[in-house]
Amino acid sequence: MASKKKTLIVDALDKHIDDSNKPYIHKNKEPRFIPSGLGTPCLRKLFYIYSKVPQDNDVPVMVKKAGLVGNVYHDKLADLLREMNVLIDYYDEDGNQLKDPNGNIDLEFPIKAPDLKIKGKIDLVLKLKDKIWLGEMKSSTTKSFEYLKRMKKPAPKSQHLPQGLIYLYIFTQMLKDGEFKHIKELEGIKEVEGIIFIYINKDNHEFLEIPIKRNDKEFIKIVQKMKTVEAYYEQKQLPPGTSDFCNSCPWHSKCVKNKLS
Repeated sequence: MASKKKTLIVDALDKHIDDSNKPYIHKNKEPRFIPSGLGTPCLRKLFYIYSKVPQDNDVPVMVKKAGLVGNVYHDKLADLLREMNVLIDYYDEDGNQLKDPNGNIDLEFPIKAPDLKIKGKIDLVLKLKDKIWLGEMKSSTTKSFEYLKRMKKPAPKSQHLPQGLIYLYIFTQMLKDGEFKHIKELEGIKEVEGIIFIYINKDNHEFLEIPIKRNDKEFIKIVQKMKTVEAYYEQKQLPPGTSDFCNSCPWHSKCVKNKLS
């Protein structure tokens, strides 16, 4: 077998991406849901997320590069919306911008619901024709992008819908509770129109928007799913798993061995 040809920069670049994007180690071990994890059909995977169980292995560098490209799309699209004067940036009550753990300026709105044990950040808060919309950006392959375009009744991917709805309900409640009263652009606003999923075709850079409104029936299902996982956690039992995306799951090894942590 021929040895791999040495490169001038690519190998070093891959190593840098790999080394600088290690899995986050939770210092606070208190269980908590994250909005992006709610779309998994596997209760066991959601249990591991909620319990903050360390992943089996480091994420492959190819997956990290895909995430890096997604972040570039996200940041550039936010810049464009900011130039169009439709994006509302978050700042604290003293008017200061927040910073992420790496020291970078973070303008996304934080959301939290202690009763649901969930925290997160919303990609976009938009003011369109004097109405407030939330926004969530997702990159997609051509195959899944075209599938979304062909749908007779437009809807986001099933794994994305719970994240969008939880953002919509929690943000609306925080708005009503006065949590964002210091944000000038939200002064007098008590309702949110909905959330717009902005899909970006990674192959040809085409955009697709799918707006959704409140859906109480689906929201109740999401909350019930969360309560089910909480019950298993309290009983120190593993919930049943599924075969959905099983081989690529970061907790696959623990799962097949029925490990709690």
